[in-house]
Amino acid sequence: MSDPNVKDTLLVAPALYPSFLPDFFKNNGVSYALKPNGKYKITFTTNIVFPEASTTIRDNATTWPTKNGQDAPDTTASIDDDLRSFTNGNSRGFYWKVPTEVEEIVINAQVVVTGGFWTSGQNLIIHGATTDRTKHTLQGSEDGYWKNGRTADNTNEWRYTAISGFGGGTVTIENLTVAKARAYNINSYDTKMIADNIRIINGRDVNETLGNNDGFGGGAGSEIRNSLINVTDDGVKFYRNDQKAINCTIHHNKNGAPFQFGWGSEQGATGCEITDCTIVRNPTVANYNLAPLTLTNRKATAVELVVDVIIKKGNNGGVEGLEFVNGDYTGKKIISQFSGAPFIPLVAGRTSKTIGANNASISIKGKGNVLGFTSSDVDWQHTQGQCNISFF
Repeated sequence: MSDPNVKDTLLVAPALYPSFLPDFFKNNGVSYALKPNGKYKITFTTNIVFPEASTTIRDNATTWPTKNGQDAPDTTASIDDDLRSFTNGNSRGFYWKVPTEVEEIVINAQVVVTGGFWTSGQNLIIHGATTDRTKHTLQGSEDGYWKNGRTADNTNEWRYTAISGFGGGTVTIENLTVAKARAYNINSYDTKMIADNIRIINGRDVNETLGNNDGFGGGAGSEIRNSLINVTDDGVKFYRNDQKAINCTIHHNKNGAPFQFGWGSEQGATGCEITDCTIVRNPTVANYNLAPLTLTNRKATAVELVVDVIIKKGNNGGVEGLEFVNGDYTGKKIISQFSGAPFIPLVAGRTSKTIGANNASISIKGKGNVLGFTSSDVDWQHTQGQCNISFF
């Protein structure tokens, strides 16, 4: 557990209700305590539903800052200061902009928080009270297409992220289930997101294709470990440098890529690593929208995207590198590029603009067609040295 999670015996509850907390939290099963370092720990002890904004129009595009006209927030601007009240007519509601005074958020066992968290540049830990990630839930809505048809929503999915990092800092998420997000689950452009022992699940129809139910993405240096992702869009997005996915299981559904390396506005990422991960193919899907590992260039003009990702063998004695379960990708490429992006195929070792394999194996439990190679191409396995593809 990270440093902010100190023993409760060291905490005290201030006599006065903190002014930076929403009035809505009063008498709604939300406790607070002051830590020795002067920061606050907030605990959700019973089920709670964050209120919607008081207006039926969830957004006004002019009130939401963007950066360089792209689908990314301008973190130098003020972002909805009234959000924490849950009541102002200009507030989106449903998402709590966590004030900098708060350093730790705990969701107790068997508790469901319906809403979302936005950070404010602080170092913050959000975690379940026990190590059983199935017992603590942050959830969104039953409607998988909630954002569609609302003002300015269709191209601004980041506004409806369950856990969103803004303004730098590090957000640590542990022992938690994130489900039914209104759009993205965990995302940031400038904040390091560290996740361990979490579930990110759609929780609705796995055949959704328009809900932008992406799993995990963060700023440079973000990392997800020991986690399960079963969503209906991209599982892990390596859009920033030096990101890692370690010992994770990612389900491949109709829409989205388990590993996505770019969707047009990104310039590519370097120094990323995939270690001991498993991709589980949905056997009910006949035709996927994207391959398990995909780089997409949607720009009008050709732009060279630098991609530098290595598949590594870990030390846990289990999966060695990257394993495909139910891997009947016959006639389909495991690694794909779209719109002419210069995506150099799988090679041994790592150089610029490659996906490499370092003493790792890529195993396909089922039939497979990997970059045009099949199980009969034994020479390829020998010539690639450090990389080995096995078919089972």
